[in-house]
Amino acid sequence: MSDYLRLLLIFAVVINPLAVRVAFEPWRERLDRRELPAVAGVGAAVAAVLLGLAAVIAADLLDFLDVAPETFRIAAGIVMATSAVLAVWRGRAGATLVPGESRSWQAGVFPLGLPLLAGPAGLVAAMTYGIDDGEVKAWAAAVPWLAVGAALALVELTRWTAAADAVARVCGALLVVVSAGLIVEGVRDI
Repeated sequence: MSDYLRLLLIFAVVINPLAVRVAFEPWRERLDRRELPAVAGVGAAVAAVLLGLAAVIAADLLDFLDVAPETFRIAAGIVMATSAVLAVWRGRAGATLVPGESRSWQAGVFPLGLPLLAGPAGLVAAMTYGIDDGEVKAWAAAVPWLAVGAALALVELTRWTAAADAVARVCGALLVVVSAGLIVEGVRDI
């Protein structure tokens, strides 16, 4: 399997677009349907910038903090495992967020862009895979899934909510596998 395809599959379970969609539902219900495309676009753009920035600054940040990439790989695995457990447990990304009074594009910044599309697991994944496989390759593997997650914000799930929940939980379980692999790889490299 090529490195890019491997990263593409990893970011599919790290970003977990269906878990993002399920978690975004309370905001989606409060927004005017005409605003949803702008919200989705802003969310995807914010997340793409944050993940790209995380990948680019990762090596310098670890140098500044005097943290070895192997040690960070273990920490990234732990953060990703925590997100994975939440996805398996709840079927949605992140903690339960209570909808605020966000209007139009603001809901794209929070919560869609950050913390749903660019959550802790995605940010540490961009950092660790940016160091290991290259910033551009890691970012390019994440962007399609950010687009899928943003596009799903536009879709009414009504009859498919249970299926989306199930797939989100399966992706969470696969993220447990990925995070365990990162932890073992980090321990082995130390």
